[in-house]
Amino acid sequence: GYPRALVGTTPTVSKTITVQNFSGAAMTLATGYSVRSDWGGAVVSVSPAFVTVPATGTALVTVTLTLNATQSNLNVGGDPLFSITGKTILHEESGYVTLTPISGGQTAIRVPVYAAPHLTSDMYAETEVEIAGDTGSSYVLLSGDGFDLGPDANDHLSLVSAYQLLATDGVETGLFWDADNSGTDDPDEELTDYSYADVEYVGADLQASSATRNYLYVGIGMHGEWNSPRDLFVEVYVDVDNDTVDDYVWYYGSGASDSFSVSFVPLADGGAYSFGNVVNYFAGQSFDSMLLKNNVLVMPVIVTDTINFGDPGFPNWVGGPINVTVLTYQRDSDFSFPIDTVSGVYEQSIAFGASPWKITRNLYANLDGATLDFDYDVTGLSPLPQIMTIHHQNDDAESRVQITDLAQITGETFALLSPADDAYVRDAADVTEATWEELTGAATYTFTLTQLSVSRGDGNTKASKTAQIARPAASRTGGQGNALGRSRRGDAGS
Repeated sequence: GYPRALVGTTPTVSKTITVQNFSGAAMTLATGYSVRSDWGGAVVSVSPAFVTVPATGTALVTVTLTLNATQSNLNVGGDPLFSITGKTILHEESGYVTLTPISGGQTAIRVPVYAAPHLTSDMYAETEVEIAGDTGSSYVLLSGDGFDLGPDANDHLSLVSAYQLLATDGVETGLFWDADNSGTDDPDEELTDYSYADVEYVGADLQASSATRNYLYVGIGMHGEWNSPRDLFVEVYVDVDNDTVDDYVWYYGSGASDSFSVSFVPLADGGAYSFGNVVNYFAGQSFDSMLLKNNVLVMPVIVTDTINFGDPGFPNWVGGPINVTVLTYQRDSDFSFPIDTVSGVYEQSIAFGASPWKITRNLYANLDGATLDFDYDVTGLSPLPQIMTIHHQNDDAESRVQITDLAQITGETFALLSPADDAYVRDAADVTEATWEELTGAATYTFTLTQLSVSRGDGNTKASKTAQIARPAASRTGGQGNALGRSRRGDAGS
């Protein structure tokens, strides 16, 4: 299976083996475990050490997998039988439980054990970011429990990718197999298990990979989890020249392991082509993005390639809106219509840029205190666009896609009226209130009193310190003994 271990925890998973004795005499077996491939954070134990199976009877043996998500030397090597050339790395713990008769010379019994464990995070993005003016820069603050365990940060890092939200979609209902090919809905044929192909969120982000190529990363979140992306088909149709006619369809195929190659068909040409990209492709990085037992994925879609595209059958995006449609199918299903179809229009008003936590393009380290920095231009837009973040390794499936609203502050300045901005106050007790001219739309302000020095009466001074207090914007008077500061976003005075 695909057990998950939230960082900082040591969860266990137990399974039982039933041992049956077909002979007429009791038999005692020594139990053990033989490792085939070892994941550094996994420990397999077998109990009891000896088991006696009565004549013509049965006995139980318990196999327990303990995932140690606190140690820093986790081995992230994949199965040595696989050539790891794709986006993800399959962490594996495998081997055999051995049941060896202690007498009689009979051959030991071997029972295979396999798990593909994943280290998971519990990270969150701000639900709202305040912006001032129609254009500018800001950031989304991340908080929670992520992981960066090393020694190879590329393989031990919790990841988040950022998008502009295009569409949300509810749970699909009323889907039928029509197994008898009657053409009518039969209650006995209604589908009940397709949530892993039922789209809930679609987002997109435009990134230039070179002077000649632009990628549109399409992030997709489902209502339920798949065991593997092989469980479903995902197709992404794009209209790059905004003529309401789709120009390309991008899709992925099954790989030999957990790497899924992405190909495309120019709809006017009809041929199938590939640039060697894979699902969750971010500039060729080999990060573990937990594609197995998940409900989020990213399709890398090339919308501009001035070297390989350009003739009428291969149009290039040259600016303006890009129409995006996501179709999903249940793999090996007996019906000919998709599970879900969700469409949206991408026109860039949010551009994710440089950040100390940026890895590449729109991919960032998902760590407490990290920021997703962005520029925005929301001139004339109502409602304001929303930011969609995919927290690829979050333990909770419902928290892997998160939405951040933009709240526009309509004022231009934050004016402190009393005491004056940057005023020096001899004694904090002299500050009895603070008043200000507020910005429309601001939810909170932070007032900061910075103590530069205080005489101790012995010729020395205390260390400097800073105190803060937050007050609602609706209150126009600050608290006693506190002064002067600003909200993080709002271009306020300090």
